[in-house]
Amino acid sequence: MNNFVIETFVDTYPLVKFYTVRWDETALSETDKFFQRFLETESLKNYREDFDEIVALIRIMGEQVGAAERFFRFEDAAQALPPKSTVYVRQLLVTDGQNTLRLYCTRLRDNIVVLFNGGIKSSQKVSHSPDLTIKFREAQYFAKKIDKAIQEKDILIDENNGLLYSPNRINEMLIY
Repeated sequence: MNNFVIETFVDTYPLVKFYTVRWDETALSETDKFFQRFLETESLKNYREDFDEIVALIRIMGEQVGAAERFFRFEDAAQALPPKSTVYVRQLLVTDGQNTLRLYCTRLRDNIVVLFNGGIKSSQKVSHSPDLTIKFREAQYFAKKIDKAIQEKDILIDENNGLLYSPNRINEMLIY
């Protein structure tokens, strides 16, 4: 299970195009899994405020301010939402240390973000947070593969339109 596809997650925002990844042999993208889990799992309803804050941050970036670096938490090769420091963005205050969820991603440009999966950060270290350990490793894998594909021109970036595309595929890109 090393092949994954990059596909559009949200393209209706004027300032940022959000992509996601999906393992080649699965139906749901990694971001859909995150959304579905925190929207539908009854035992995770306690995290609804944290989840809503991440969703609001995505919406505000996409609609109003773009995907500036200050909105991301840098975690090795990948990034995560919400940011590490306190950030006030339009009607949203993201407070340092308050949100216990992480949504991993890679910010490629101010107008292009690839969202991965995430979960509950229950400890200071990701390696001690059972819900995040595998998702963190997968995020590092995705981010490194995407970066390598961009360097090798297997993925091209249309910066003006916030688009990722492959010279070899029309609608989706398969990364090895």
